[in-house]
Amino acid sequence: MSSQNNNDRFSPPVRHSDLSSRHDQIKVSKVTKFLTGFLFIFLGIYLVLAWCLALFME
Repeated sequence: MSSQNNNDRFSPPVRHSDLSSRHDQIKVSKVTKFLTGFLFIFLGIYLVLAWCLALFME
């Protein structure tokens, strides 16, 4: 009984139609994938630059 109540509490209420919510989820996932990819590329470039600078400073 209590476990079912917890599930109901954590699941968001579905107010609008399934199609629009699914479309929004797809859009959000695409944006997050793009952002994470961009972040990883930026971090990689930053790390390489920092490493090169450290080598040149010695």
